[in-house]
Amino acid sequence: MSTTADSFGAFDPSPIRSRVKSQTEKDKISSLIKNEHVDPFSEDDAELLTLNRKPACFLIIGKPGSGKTTLAKKIRDAFNCELVNPTEILNGIIHTETELGEELRKKLEAGEILSDEVVFNLLLDKLKSPEVQHHGYVLDGLPCSNDSFMPMQKQLDLLKSMSLSPDYILHLKLTNEDLQSRRVTVRIDFEDGALYGKEFYDPDKPEKQPKEEKPEPDADDDEEEEEEEELEEEEELELPGSADFPLLAPEVIQRLLRRPEDMPQSVTAGIEDYVARCQRLVEDLMSDHDQQCVIELNATLLPSDIFRQVQLKLQSLGVQPAVTPMRLFEAGNEEDQPPEDMDTEELMRMLGPKKMPAPRYRWQRSRWLRYCPVALYEGSLVPGKPEFCCSFLNKIYCLSSLEALAKFTKNPRPYLLPPQPRPPVKVVVSGPPHSGKTSTAFLLAERYNAKVIDFEALMLPRIEAADSARLEKVRSEATALAIEIVRAKLREAAAAAKQAAERAKQEAEEARRAAEAAKGGEAEGEEEGEGEGDGEGEENGEAEEAKKEEEGAAAAPEPDGTNTAAADVGAVEGGEEEEQDEPLPEVDAQHPEVVAIVEAKVKEAASAKATLDAEIYVEVLEDAIRQVEREQRQSAPNDQGPLAGGWVIDNFSLNRDVWNAVLEKGQEKGLLPDELVILRDSSDGGEYLLRRWYQRNRDSVRASVQERLDREAEEKRRREEEALRKLEEERAEQERLALEAERLAKEAGESEEGEEGEGEGDGKAKKTAEEEGE
Repeated sequence: MSTTADSFGAFDPSPIRSRVKSQTEKDKISSLIKNEHVDPFSEDDAELLTLNRKPACFLIIGKPGSGKTTLAKKIRDAFNCELVNPTEILNGIIHTETELGEELRKKLEAGEILSDEVVFNLLLDKLKSPEVQHHGYVLDGLPCSNDSFMPMQKQLDLLKSMSLSPDYILHLKLTNEDLQSRRVTVRIDFEDGALYGKEFYDPDKPEKQPKEEKPEPDADDDEEEEEEEELEEEEELELPGSADFPLLAPEVIQRLLRRPEDMPQSVTAGIEDYVARCQRLVEDLMSDHDQQCVIELNATLLPSDIFRQVQLKLQSLGVQPAVTPMRLFEAGNEEDQPPEDMDTEELMRMLGPKKMPAPRYRWQRSRWLRYCPVALYEGSLVPGKPEFCCSFLNKIYCLSSLEALAKFTKNPRPYLLPPQPRPPVKVVVSGPPHSGKTSTAFLLAERYNAKVIDFEALMLPRIEAADSARLEKVRSEATALAIEIVRAKLREAAAAAKQAAERAKQEAEEARRAAEAAKGGEAEGEEEGEGEGDGEGEENGEAEEAKKEEEGAAAAPEPDGTNTAAADVGAVEGGEEEEQDEPLPEVDAQHPEVVAIVEAKVKEAASAKATLDAEIYVEVLEDAIRQVEREQRQSAPNDQGPLAGGWVIDNFSLNRDVWNAVLEKGQEKGLLPDELVILRDSSDGGEYLLRRWYQRNRDSVRASVQERLDREAEEKRRREEEALRKLEEERAEQERLALEAERLAKEAGESEEGEEGEGEGDGKAKKTAEEEGE
């Protein structure tokens, strides 16, 4: 999807209209529930009232064996509510073949007894199940007489504090004597655990009435008399029983056994224990409840008569059966089912008259049309299939799978209550900078009551942490490398100094040898001629001066402070003793050169951006989406919001690897967007965005331009000053060279005059010597 960028102005991201709308819906629902005895004129209001009305909840109490379970089953069938009974729950769990059901089955087959705590927890789980939330319940089994794990008063308090607390309390009254006589005749079928009274397996047969004497029949009435006799024989052959107590089959009667707790002594003890521990609590419970909703019944009556009394009382209170979805096509009947590719309009027309509850009453289309409400609630747009279509509250709903149909049948309320049907907004807005991405994202979020996810802001802490770790690693590696570099420099400097010292030593040795050679030549000159004494004296003086200069040069310290002459003398005096190298100075992370190298490396590394794995982007995206979906769900009434969707992502990464990771792992996790909005500039050369960018960054652009101009002026001034300095240095160098040339010329002239004077002196001395020789 491509959208041209528009110049959105400043935008307030607060979804004010959404909040007002939500508050209005809550007020409307509260008003409907408060006046639920008044029929609303609007069909939508009637549907809304039905979906928000609390389902009818019944609690049946009475002594053990008074007929609570029998009455509970009749109420379940009449009012479409869920039967919450320990036996029914255990049988249901075992038949589901789940892990828990298999575990319970093994325990029961092994003869183990389930603790009351386990049974109580199973009852509570059933009371919190989705089907109970919609259909209501009829509870038979609380309070539990065994209070070893929880006192009975606490059990009743817990029951009253539940969101679906009992609305109607049905109390079956029975004297201890009647209960004693009933309990001792109870038998159990060891195959299915069903309990039967004497009326089922050994009913009292009515006394046979004596036949009245009739006059002799005429010949014409023979056939009628024969038919009456046959009917009487058939009636005698029929098994006795009634609608309340149908007689059991002979094979079932043969399986019946008497339980130990149905023995007279056990029955008496159980009745006394109930009276002592439970009766007072039950009376307090009834006295605290609304007396109009407390129904006391005579348990000695037939079950049908007891139930008839209950019906009359509940009808006077306006109790209605729970409305349950009805499947429009029978499972397995493929011939009657329309094809999946049938047009939606044609499908709706076909389903309208299907299984009409009354003549000329057609099912209507829902706001979901053909989309599956369960899938839409979970955050996906999935068309429903004709085979899973059902009707509920005069509307048609198309489910997408058998699992979705089961969920909808158990409790359709969360899938139909406002804000449903809400499109599962899953949008990513992308585009160049300053193209209006954020404004578009907030407008979409306000329109569809969604949340905006600023992905760049979410990734910033991760990127900063990665940058910090990367720079710390660079700093550590650069420190170690810089220490090695500085140490290598120091070693090279020490080696250079050592080489210079060795060269100075060699030069001193050569000077010493030259001095000794000069001294030996002087001695030979004295032996050869005595007449040359004066000349030799002068030569010896010159040799001695040369020797002193050489010794001074040898004794002069080197630039690194090493006295080569002293070193040479020490070496000579030490004989073959080796010279010891001076230790290098210690180099650590605080060394100035090391610090300079490390800071340069860190500065260079900081200019590059950290790159994270694509999986990290997917992880951050998933966490953000899950958080938004939780908030959206909690903001809905009774925490019944959609499970997925409701987000608009802004500033998402355009990296190809990141998108590939999202496409690979986002399908199963529900992270893929339904729409990708790309904003682009359709003007020539991107002129529009450039102008817009300049308008939004005018001050910073001007500051940058001024900074650049100042920098260029400073650079120009620095270059001029540098040229002037070089010019002055050249002039000073020329003057120095001129002075040096003048000095050298002057010294040359003085040396020539000295040489002429010395030549005349030498000639006079030679002439004097010759005269003396003569």
